[in-house]
Amino acid sequence: MVVRILSFIRIELGKTEEMYQKLQEIPQLKEIYAITGRYDLAIVLEAENGDIIHDIFAEKIDAMDGLIESNSHLIMKHKYLKGL
Repeated sequence: MVVRILSFIRIELGKTEEMYQKLQEIPQLKEIYAITGRYDLAIVLEAENGDIIHDIFAEKIDAMDGLIESNSHLIMKHKYLKGL
């Protein structure tokens, strides 16, 4: 069963582009959105299980220079997607 996580990421001023480039190196990363509000980016990660997601955060995302905060949520069910 695939696990999908939606995570909001807050980044230090001036580090957004660097963080964006580093995130793209993560194979399980499926989507990146630049957003407004408290957070700077929203990302979607997809992996075979929660342990892999945990390791991605513990070893990669949480260790990135410029990260202030991340707030992650399990995507329980896909409801609707209209063509972009």
